[in-house]
Amino acid sequence: MTQTVGTIQVAFLAKETCGHFKTGLPCPKGMWPAVTQFRLAANGILLTDAFIKTSQLWPDGSIKWLLCEGLIDLQRHSVSDEIVLTLEAVESDSPSIKLVSPVNNNDEALSLSLDSGKTFTINKAKPFQFVTDKHLSSSFDIVDINPQSITPIAFSYALHCNNNEYSALTVEQKYEIRLGSDKKLIVETEASIFLSTGTVCAHLTMRNPSAASHPNGKWDLGDPNSIYLKECCISFKGKSLESTLTLNSDIFSSSEYEELTLHQASSGFKNWQSPVHVNQDNINSLPFRGFKLYHPEHLLLSGDQAKPQIKISNIGSTFSIHVDKFWQNFPSSAHLTADSLSVSLLGSRHSECTELQPGEQKTRCISIAPFEIQSLQVVIDSAWLKNASVLPFLPSKSCEFDSLIKNGIESSSSFYQKRLDIDEFGWRHFGELYADHEKALVPDEPFFVSHYNNQYDPIFGMLMQWLLSGDPRWFELADDLAKHVADIDVYHTSDDKPEYSGGLFWHTDHYVQAYTASHRTYSKHQPCGVYDDHAGGGGPGGQHCYTNGLTLHYLLTGYTPSRDAALTITQWVTNYYEGDGTLLGALLALKNSETPGLKT
Repeated sequence: MTQTVGTIQVAFLAKETCGHFKTGLPCPKGMWPAVTQFRLAANGILLTDAFIKTSQLWPDGSIKWLLCEGLIDLQRHSVSDEIVLTLEAVESDSPSIKLVSPVNNNDEALSLSLDSGKTFTINKAKPFQFVTDKHLSSSFDIVDINPQSITPIAFSYALHCNNNEYSALTVEQKYEIRLGSDKKLIVETEASIFLSTGTVCAHLTMRNPSAASHPNGKWDLGDPNSIYLKECCISFKGKSLESTLTLNSDIFSSSEYEELTLHQASSGFKNWQSPVHVNQDNINSLPFRGFKLYHPEHLLLSGDQAKPQIKISNIGSTFSIHVDKFWQNFPSSAHLTADSLSVSLLGSRHSECTELQPGEQKTRCISIAPFEIQSLQVVIDSAWLKNASVLPFLPSKSCEFDSLIKNGIESSSSFYQKRLDIDEFGWRHFGELYADHEKALVPDEPFFVSHYNNQYDPIFGMLMQWLLSGDPRWFELADDLAKHVADIDVYHTSDDKPEYSGGLFWHTDHYVQAYTASHRTYSKHQPCGVYDDHAGGGGPGGQHCYTNGLTLHYLLTGYTPSRDAALTITQWVTNYYEGDGTLLGALLALKNSETPGLKT
């Protein structure tokens, strides 16, 4: 039986391109066994470039959540303003018996035979090193640093089917990169590769796994265990390579200019010099407003927010390269020459060094496709969502608070406006919520930097509002915040004390500015005794441990950093209150057993 499970609004999209979607779908308890195979269709047309996998089960072993990912040729739906997604269970054949695997796996590399006859090769020795028929290769590079060693830690892959045909492969990799005698960078990649065209949709995470020193419970920038990076980037090289960059409808080519550099140095908004961007010296040192595009000695173009479209061509093939939210995660760069292209993921070689704090990470999404690709958002069908009963407290009708809630996305004090007020942009800050209520004691202060973090789980609340209303603005806010929390607000280390390692940092301290604490609550610059029982120091605390939003974000999007963050926080809370299995952990658990938060 065919089930209508969701819709995609395409009225305002460029329909001459391709769309990519990745969405979670809830399922009613007992409806489908875990081994069920499916057929996914768009407006009745079978999606061949798609796959479906199970992400969560009900207690009885039936499917609770599915994850669907795929590509849609929007030209086939050029007369539609809306695409209806339908799901149908099909008779399960065994692909391992009836189909020939397109994968050749050995110790050095994994080779994937594409439907076009080309070979897509993944090098296991280095992160994100892909080669297409030896004509075009990609790599993860660190500018101005020659790693002492790159050690593979983990490698796994899975073949996926749609309608009993192999359609895609997902691959996960993890590496330790030694940057010096006492510094290392962990790089994790997760990529979906579609067999029909070799399209890659991926994300990469760069992490400093060391513990912070946090003297006297203060967590300021400038920690001795921080890593200072000029730029981490994705590079492309190939024979007879030609790169083009489209910016504001202007096209710039490496065949016309031997070298091109795009540099997004700040948000480009009027408050770009906000103290939210201070460095370890408590100074905002951003060099200029917005972006600049230049040839080595000549400025070609400047503006506020760069939204580049980048293509590379060689040996008759053309690929579109897209790094998600380029300007929002400044400083960002793109560098084009006659035989290479690089796009930054973290930092810019043209800005000052980026400080990656101990336990801090950054994840960026990237796509590589032989066509322009757009991100599509699937809105779960309301009747299907209600029938699935995965969110039993989801209201089914409007309430008296709806107009008040809607102020969050369209009033003069909306979350979007708050971003602009404090310039909550840049790789470390984008997605965070501005806690403007903390300036109550100094209402006339022009810039009062205070970060809300995930206090009271706004991720969960925003996702619920999106599921209720279908308004994409709620999803955008939740998605941006979840990615920020998963990367920046969670303490990604196992080397600190158990009550800190893996914890979720508090919102920044009440009624005082963050200064150089950034998103880590307590700064050495903050005054003491600001309010009754003011602590003025410490670390992640057991009463700040919101995981429902991160979990729901993962189930709705398949974004694994959100899943990993939720699991990390869960383990941290266990260690905080129950100990980590050591004698010291048992003593800590005994100490914390009288903490009121344990009983909440």
